[in-house]
Amino acid sequence: MTVVLGMTSAKGELPLVTGSDYQYVFHWTDPDTGEAADFPDGAELYYLIGAMSNPSPAQWDFVIDGDTATIKKESTVADVVAHRTPFRLLFKEDTTPTTETVLVYGLVRRVEPR
Repeated sequence: MTVVLGMTSAKGELPLVTGSDYQYVFHWTDPDTGEAADFPDGAELYYLIGAMSNPSPAQWDFVIDGDTATIKKESTVADVVAHRTPFRLLFKEDTTPTTETVLVYGLVRRVEPR
């Protein structure tokens, strides 16, 4: 029997298309009502790219404005990330002490355009 305690992060992949900018948009919903709402004050959303044993993995920050978090990484930045590089998507709340939650973790999938 397996018992799961607490939140379980989703396993996923981060597709990066060679020669293309990486862009993504998240919209916040209130966890209690499910309705659109502003991100909590001081919240951060970001990717950590690279092995977690690396003392300084690359951090790709989202820009948060109201209920929307956006990210755009130019292809010159995204293209240096190799296929099967580990990544984590984290949500950090401005609490005391701070709360960092891994939302998604997995490997980069490098996509070559045809």
